[in-house]
Amino acid sequence: MIGAGVIGMEVAATASALGVAVTVLDVSDQIMRRCLPAPVSQWLAAQHQRVGVELKSQVGVQSIAHDGTVYRVHVQNLDGVSEVLEVEQVLLAIGIDCDTGFLERAGITCRNGVVVDASCRSPDSPWCYAVGDVANCDNAFYGRSLRQETWRNAENQALAVARQIAGDAQPYGEIPWMWTDQLGHNIQVVGLIEEADGHVWRGDLAQDKATLVLLREGRVVAAVMVNQGKERKALEALIRERRVVDQTLLGDLSVSLKAVAA
Repeated sequence: MIGAGVIGMEVAATASALGVAVTVLDVSDQIMRRCLPAPVSQWLAAQHQRVGVELKSQVGVQSIAHDGTVYRVHVQNLDGVSEVLEVEQVLLAIGIDCDTGFLERAGITCRNGVVVDASCRSPDSPWCYAVGDVANCDNAFYGRSLRQETWRNAENQALAVARQIAGDAQPYGEIPWMWTDQLGHNIQVVGLIEEADGHVWRGDLAQDKATLVLLREGRVVAAVMVNQGKERKALEALIRERRVVDQTLLGDLSVSLKAVAA
């Protein structure tokens, strides 16, 4: 596996469950770095290593050759040390870039995708709407542009555009949410983890069941749920309200997040 993002690690989990020896290569120092804070990433890495997945971090792929029998993958680490891995299959899971060249030639503004306003509409080409992974959308909740590569965003942006066209103009302000199922564990992320300056744990990750609540200036801005998906709606409510919350209550398992949100 080249790439330790969501797709790379999901396929690694499935392949290892089928008895395949898996090696994951990534240029980063932790798996799923864009999605997960370090403590959760480290916990998930340990789950993969426990079932035999080999993780090689901070390595770059220099070349891939195939002689009809095996693939030879030449990798190099940060110290310049190289090695060649002989493998049967290679999966590239290194993400996507938006192919917007044809739109730019039509005069549509593109920057990290198609630039659209809070109505998912191109400001300089109002006949053009963009939704899903390609839309760099002015998010009404965050007050800045976001390009999201998530299932819910693609679905709900399309619904928002349908309402726009039908005459029900409502600005799009989705709070990001994604999930992944790996090795029997469900992991969900809501909000923007990079906005946090502090955190509170609910539960013990060593028991494979916990929620990491991420805060900024005492307000909930994001959360990572490990086998705790039932807490998502309450967390989304807390994020949307933007009010300062009692951190003692957040970390108290005897107090439901629904009660905190209320």
